[in-house]
Amino acid sequence: VVGKRDQLAAGVAAALSDAGVTAGRVGVVGLHHIVTVGDLEGLTECAPALTFEDATGLLAAIKQNKEPAEYRELEAAAAIADEGFRVLRDRIRPGATGWEIYGEVERAVRSRGAREALIFVTADGSFVSRPGPEQFRAGDLVTAYVEISNANGYWVERAGLFAIGELDAPREQLAQACLAAMEDAS
Repeated sequence: VVGKRDQLAAGVAAALSDAGVTAGRVGVVGLHHIVTVGDLEGLTECAPALTFEDATGLLAAIKQNKEPAEYRELEAAAAIADEGFRVLRDRIRPGATGWEIYGEVERAVRSRGAREALIFVTADGSFVSRPGPEQFRAGDLVTAYVEISNANGYWVERAGLFAIGELDAPREQLAQACLAAMEDAS
């Protein structure tokens, strides 16, 4: 909608105007955590008769209500992610590279109908690092993440922490802290 415009704020204001929204309140999902201050100022300048309000909670509440067909789609998407995660888990070993594992996981999820895929597997201490050519070694603590959407756009995420053999004391402490945080979040 706004891709033909030079500036995001002007494009959004024009799209709202084209839709007949020229005055009143407009709900914006992510107003306080995605939209930049500069973009909000630009929107206010481009559409001074509009008031922009955060609608993140409203949309979250709506998205929580699922029909039986939606649960089936989520389950289907979860099955794809589970298979990708199984492949990932089975391939983490000394000598394997992040690239190698990434390719095998991507093949597994795409062949089962994943439309989009984010795959992270690394021993660098971050769960959102792109895999690289480095080989995993005994003693590595590996973070792994598979996020996919199925053909109908339902997103699911799987993440885990894997020890390759025995961990040294600092990595063991990190692993225990991660597991405790996961338990606390459950």
